[in-house]
Amino acid sequence: MKKNGLPKINIKEFKDYYYILTFLILALLLYASIFLLKFEGLRSPDQMDYAQIARHLYNGDGFITSSINPLSLTFYNSIENHPNLWRPPLYPLLVSASFHIFGINDAAVTLVSGFFYILLIPLVYLFAKEMFGRKVGLLAGMISLTSVVLVDYGMTGLTETMFTFLFTLSLFLLYKRSNPLFIGFLLGLCYLTRYNLLFIIPGILWFMYKEYPNWRIDVLKLMAIFMITVSPWWIRNFSLVGNPLFSLQKYEIVMFNDVFKSYSLYRTFQPIEPTNFIISHPISIIKKAIYGAGVLFVGIPRVIFNFFVPAIAIAGLFDIRREGKNFNFFVSILIMIFLQALALAIIHPLPRLFVPFVPVIITLASYKVVNIIDASRDVNIRRTLIGIFVVLILFPNIAGIFINDYSRSSYVHEEEIEYIKSIVGQDEAIVTDVPWMVAWYCERTGIWFPVTYKSMKMNLPSVNYVYFSAREQTGFREQNIKKEYIDNPLFREDFKLIKEFDSGAVLFKRSQTK
Repeated sequence: MKKNGLPKINIKEFKDYYYILTFLILALLLYASIFLLKFEGLRSPDQMDYAQIARHLYNGDGFITSSINPLSLTFYNSIENHPNLWRPPLYPLLVSASFHIFGINDAAVTLVSGFFYILLIPLVYLFAKEMFGRKVGLLAGMISLTSVVLVDYGMTGLTETMFTFLFTLSLFLLYKRSNPLFIGFLLGLCYLTRYNLLFIIPGILWFMYKEYPNWRIDVLKLMAIFMITVSPWWIRNFSLVGNPLFSLQKYEIVMFNDVFKSYSLYRTFQPIEPTNFIISHPISIIKKAIYGAGVLFVGIPRVIFNFFVPAIAIAGLFDIRREGKNFNFFVSILIMIFLQALALAIIHPLPRLFVPFVPVIITLASYKVVNIIDASRDVNIRRTLIGIFVVLILFPNIAGIFINDYSRSSYVHEEEIEYIKSIVGQDEAIVTDVPWMVAWYCERTGIWFPVTYKSMKMNLPSVNYVYFSAREQTGFREQNIKKEYIDNPLFREDFKLIKEFDSGAVLFKRSQTK
């Protein structure tokens, strides 16, 4: 049919690739606008840590690090060319590739996470459309596009958007009952991005058990290709420390309690066997687990920023028929969330590790919204409902995106960076409260300051510089630093103050060093 000589366009006749292209363009325009208007530099320790590892890869040094924990030195006692025993390899590898395109700078780090944010939006549309139809797909795509948490992590230079993209693509193929070899490969990439993928795999296997006709063979295929994908990294770890699954992160299970507060175990030279600690300190572990569960209970809904989205998603669960593929899929998602929450409550309660579930939550919320709107036959009521959901969901998202701060970390100062680079030799190390900053910006080896000066003196006799930043959490004002270092007569006898910066940061040099 034609109207005014023009063909009538029916939205249902659009091809998927038009929508995919539209979402890609919108995501690119939104991200570019925020990046150009607001991005100033890296903010978090993790960002700087990934960046400095990536620079070593770019330089052809391999997976080594210039940000060293004392605990790591107990497994590999050389400061020079110290292997990365903490981070998975895939994200730094992609950041190093970004350096080849954009140069070695803060922006090149952040653009990697932005790249996966842009790819994620059309993927959410396709996934939601596959599950619930095109209208739900379009709404899920728009909510994801303007999601504060997805945009925010797209601006951080962290692994969240990359992991979320790979994980969502894995779920998409899983839902479509695709070849388990592809899914196993993608899950391998997820593991090489974040180790917490191991907590999620049981939920995936449960879905395969329920929905794959030849689930036994398909599970074997998936696990085989998964292990093949990760095997080079496991072989590397085994050759270094004798354990293919080794990561310093395993010691976090004995941290954040009344024995080892915060990350303090990382700043010691004596590894504690986690199993022995759990057996000998059950009360500490129980108290930590209860506290961790509380942190996650409050923090997981906040991850999405807009409380209405998870609330509507929960309501959407009750619209799912209690049988069939959709029901089994969301049961598997709940299994994944529960198992990861259980593990993290005991190990390290980080709500941001639940960001990968945001696309699924948005999809379920979109499904509920479309059901509510379609239930009304009155045009005016439907328009009113659409207006309400725009106000409750999209408007707060858009406002939140432009409110967020993407400035450089407040304790990073060019004056301090340039002075440290001029005083400290390229092959020398610095004991500091911000080893990640020293490694990335100063391009020197930074060693996280040991818990006591006595342990530093005993284990790091060749380190001639100590730098304490103006960082609020751990800088020169922090009581333990003042007690063990700055105000400690033994430390002041061995080290002299050579520079006090305008920020309050201080740099010490070993007294006998000329």
